[in-house]
Amino acid sequence: MKEKVMDAVSVATRDGVAVLCVNYPPVNALSVAVRRGLAAGIEAANADPAIRGIVIRASGKTFIAGADIKELAEKRHLESPTLREIQQLLETGKPSVAAIHGTALGGGLETGELQATAKAGFGLVLLALFAAQWVYFAVCEAYWGRSPGKMAVGLRVVTTSGRPIGWRAAALRNLLRAADLLPVAYLAGVVSMALSSRF
Repeated sequence: MKEKVMDAVSVATRDGVAVLCVNYPPVNALSVAVRRGLAAGIEAANADPAIRGIVIRASGKTFIAGADIKELAEKRHLESPTLREIQQLLETGKPSVAAIHGTALGGGLETGELQATAKAGFGLVLLALFAAQWVYFAVCEAYWGRSPGKMAVGLRVVTTSGRPIGWRAAALRNLLRAADLLPVAYLAGVVSMALSSRF
């Protein structure tokens, strides 16, 4: 396995798969450095004929916690690459998946959805197949009375209060249309966690 570190994102290749790992403590916020690392890793994987697919994962207890609050105050969250630009890289490139663990909040949830929708068009349904029992999704913009990102709105607003919900509550609210696959989702989540610890 080869590994190259790009600031807050490391890129490893193994058996034709590029594994991009976000490592931006304490909560893997979507800083400019993280977005640049993701974009660079995706571009490199898309350009490499030996790479057949891309996995995006994160270290620590949180998958991705959304916007970097410090950068919001400085208006750096508007700097390129944006989530929309990263989405375009994924839509025109190799198949990709997000190995979500812990919490996926705001832009972190959108990042997971980007992997699910870029090639498959399943949104949260595909995420359900990889979501383990200990995974929580939230769109925190509801706390501030703002609308969530386009990806979440296109499916449905996760919650009106901004409180995180687990996969069971998401299934009950018809956010996950594959409720009959939840036992499989739990197993897939366990397998995903086991595999992700090897990268």
